[in-house]
Amino acid sequence: MQPYKLPLSFDPIQLTKELEQFNATEWHSNSNESAIILSSVGGTINWDFAISGPLKPTIFLERCSYVKQILNSLAIPVSRCRFTKFTNDILNYNYHQFRHNIIYLPIITKSVLYYKNNKIKMIPGEAWLFANGQPYHIDLNHSLLAIEIPRINQYNTLPHKNISYLPNYSKAVNLTIYQFEILRPAEIQQLTTAILAEVKTTQIPEFENLVQIIEAFNKQWQVEFVKFGHNSSGELAYQDLIFYFSKQIIPKVKKWLSPQGNGSYAINIISSMLLTSPPQPKRISRNLLTKKRLQVKPTVHLDVAYKSLGKKLNRNLQPNQIDVLKACSCSANLQTIKLNTKLKTDEIITIIQKLLSLKLLTEDFQCPKFDQPIFIVSAPRAGSTLLFNTLSLFLDLWTIGEESHELIESIPTLHPSYRNFDSNCLTVTEATDDIAITLQQRFVRELQNRDGNSYLNFPIHKRPNKIRFMEKTPKNALRIPFLKAVFPEAIFIYLYRDPKENINSMMEFWRSRRFITYQPLPGWPYSNWSFLLTPGWKKLIGNSIAEIATYQWQTANRYIENDLQKLPKSDWCFINYADLIEKPKETIYKISKFAKLNWDSQIEQTLSSP
Repeated sequence: MQPYKLPLSFDPIQLTKELEQFNATEWHSNSNESAIILSSVGGTINWDFAISGPLKPTIFLERCSYVKQILNSLAIPVSRCRFTKFTNDILNYNYHQFRHNIIYLPIITKSVLYYKNNKIKMIPGEAWLFANGQPYHIDLNHSLLAIEIPRINQYNTLPHKNISYLPNYSKAVNLTIYQFEILRPAEIQQLTTAILAEVKTTQIPEFENLVQIIEAFNKQWQVEFVKFGHNSSGELAYQDLIFYFSKQIIPKVKKWLSPQGNGSYAINIISSMLLTSPPQPKRISRNLLTKKRLQVKPTVHLDVAYKSLGKKLNRNLQPNQIDVLKACSCSANLQTIKLNTKLKTDEIITIIQKLLSLKLLTEDFQCPKFDQPIFIVSAPRAGSTLLFNTLSLFLDLWTIGEESHELIESIPTLHPSYRNFDSNCLTVTEATDDIAITLQQRFVRELQNRDGNSYLNFPIHKRPNKIRFMEKTPKNALRIPFLKAVFPEAIFIYLYRDPKENINSMMEFWRSRRFITYQPLPGWPYSNWSFLLTPGWKKLIGNSIAEIATYQWQTANRYIENDLQKLPKSDWCFINYADLIEKPKETIYKISKFAKLNWDSQIEQTLSSP
């Protein structure tokens, strides 16, 4: 169906005034457009589809009384809304547009819109409605108000009116009610049939095998739909199927499809069904950033011994490297290695640096004393990274620059598989003397100061024999008794975040598949598990992501509170995330007094910045 010019007009001058009040920093971009987001999922700045959660107005909509008047004048509930400027020609193929129509109100335009190679002029003051999922692209000189509405078939049901500006209009906008809605089996069948019909006309190899794979996908979708229907408790099951579709079907057919054909249209609808905006750019560990910035090679000391870590040699090592490893099987210094390998000193140093970086070799060092080590404990996504990175600037503190998931769980008896994946809980029972020594040694190997200088890169006479160590790993919310047993002088910072904000952030990362901790998890019917493994996790099978994240948040905070209450009050302090954001200087000062950290000019400068 062609774009439809609605019998609706508005005041472009007034709308231009509301558009121009926003400065450049308030525009947000995705791959196709830059926008002032006026209504969104949760009322935050995101590009999520309305399937993700309830819609709310953003802080920007509250500054636009005429936009609110326009939205209410449509006389139907509206979905997402934004001022937009396109930064790319677009093909509007996605699941959200399959379920919604969109109304464009041109505001500032010197160009035209192209629909199936036809030019359509859109003049400021007009309103145009586009049918679901039809491909089009727009010249890049437009400024538009984009209003999404639930899919309608009778366009004449929309009002015939001129929306004249009413000053001080304050009525709340009528937004659509949240509904978790996915494609029905008949729609999946229709879309996959379109893919096969287009592919069949090409020379694609193994077409019959492709047909079987797609039929199996359709049948499994039918099974899950019968079980869950339009219910968010099926989100993980549907997510797994969409992930399978993206990994196993799309690569087989994509190059055989026309970018603007029915097959590509179908692929984009299915693959974008549960799409949400990325929570944030992928985090790179502080440790990795430091190494990249400084390009530091491990320092080889003449007065220390090195020993092999005894790992399987599954790397492509050269004979000389293997000889050095063998020479260090029982710990050896540079002179001993030289005698046993007949290599030159420069060669040995280069090889040792390489083996140290591959973590096949380590210095045979003496552990420093861990003086009142600090552990930040919180639920996942509670702001612990922000707090950790800030406290890492204290001159007193040594860290490993990142979280300790692998460092802890690569010790076999500390991995949840050792307890049949019951949970991430660790108790005093697991804190044997051997485990305590092993864990402390592992931390020392990775220690770095605030400048990113490795503890083991310092000459022996310059290494402090007593250190203040700080660590944060969200799984440690379930390990406080274990940590206190391994580090008897340990103190704890309990970081608490409001459940609405915290759980919402956890849901975003569950959906993004960015914080996968176990893949697969035995006994869990879905392809992955994210965040900490809580006791009783099996009863969450068939629950929604919201319910899973809520249970994780509740369990983490309950364990922290119960375990800290058993310790002397001098061993822990409570920090609210809201205070960290709103009163950073006062909050960090409170922590520094509790942990006996020395305040200096670098901390002062950091916390005096916006």
